[in-house]
Amino acid sequence: MSNFFEHELEHIMRYSLFSKSTTYVGRAALVRLNKDLRAKIAFSTTCVSNQYTTLLVKIINRVEGEVDRVAIRIGDHTDYMQHIWDDHGHMKWAYGAPTEYEYKLMSKSIDDYLTVFQ
Repeated sequence: MSNFFEHELEHIMRYSLFSKSTTYVGRAALVRLNKDLRAKIAFSTTCVSNQYTTLLVKIINRVEGEVDRVAIRIGDHTDYMQHIWDDHGHMKWAYGAPTEYEYKLMSKSIDDYLTVFQ
């Protein structure tokens, strides 16, 4: 059984060029980019601790550690300043779940970033 974050990452990554090389662990998606590089994708908070407003994407060299990172704002890909709200352990989208088109936009932004490191 997956948790809310894993379910939402799976929904985003199903549209990704990297969907077949993605593994889900806890609240993160891990992508194998090549022999040495991996990507870790997770929802992240910014200003308010219970509002997950970004997708934090880290590029990790399996020997040397973190290479680069980018924060992709969810609200840049949705009609509202969308975020996941943690209401005392109950996770939900603040303004209802994104549309399929919005999930695809988030996936494309992740792909645009990840392809730089292939």
